[in-house]
Amino acid sequence: MYYEVHQQYDGGMTPSQIASNLEIDTRTVKKLLAMSEQEYLDFRQNLSTRTRKLSPYEDFIKSRLESYPNSSSGQVYVWLKGNFPDFPHVSIKSVYNFMIYVRKKHELSMPSNQY
Repeated sequence: MYYEVHQQYDGGMTPSQIASNLEIDTRTVKKLLAMSEQEYLDFRQNLSTRTRKLSPYEDFIKSRLESYPNSSSGQVYVWLKGNFPDFPHVSIKSVYNFMIYVRKKHELSMPSNQY
């Protein structure tokens, strides 16, 4: 992504054109343009080694998603708050993002909506 952004910028495209072309946010393009290659590599390394606030609850979330595959992030959030008095203050969007991570990591498919 970093290299694509810089290649298109060097080719004369504006940040908004690059964002539209790559279907990413303009702020992301500007952030990548402001980084040196080493800063970008350090940033990517940091992403792969960071700890997640919800990591201690991964097994609980995994078991709930296995038992109740149609669970929403709101439901999982309530389960976490109800079962763990020390549950950190996070948004439902954070729970949603972590659920996506758990589904990918453990290859738990998202059931399709059947009407």
